[in-house]
Amino acid sequence: MSTENDPTVRAGLVLATAQLAREHGDADGEAWTRTLWSDSKAPPEVRVSAALGWLCLTDAAMPDDLPAIVDECATDTTARLMAPLPWMRAVDDGRNAGLQRCIQTLIHPDAPVPASSAPTAST
Repeated sequence: MSTENDPTVRAGLVLATAQLAREHGDADGEAWTRTLWSDSKAPPEVRVSAALGWLCLTDAAMPDDLPAIVDECATDTTARLMAPLPWMRAVDDGRNAGLQRCIQTLIHPDAPVPASSAPTAST
């Protein structure tokens, strides 16, 4: 990751690697993603992507520090640069809220849905 300069590409590489680890049953993927999200020196987009990947790779209980780390790193800037990624587009409702929806679903499922990412009613 340290040689890739584009933050969107870094985030995409982390998510793609986590997806491949899940699809191929690679047990090392869980440890790798945990190392990334817990690394305070890693860029925010890497930490957020790794946290989301880790949650999809493990059945372990969520560590107490994970929600705070994601909330700190998932800034508007991080959300904007991750918006073009296919994983974010797949859950986006047309308002570039893909990252927020992922975080809501995986990390804060019991919290009220923010108005900016609430589904709109069809007319």
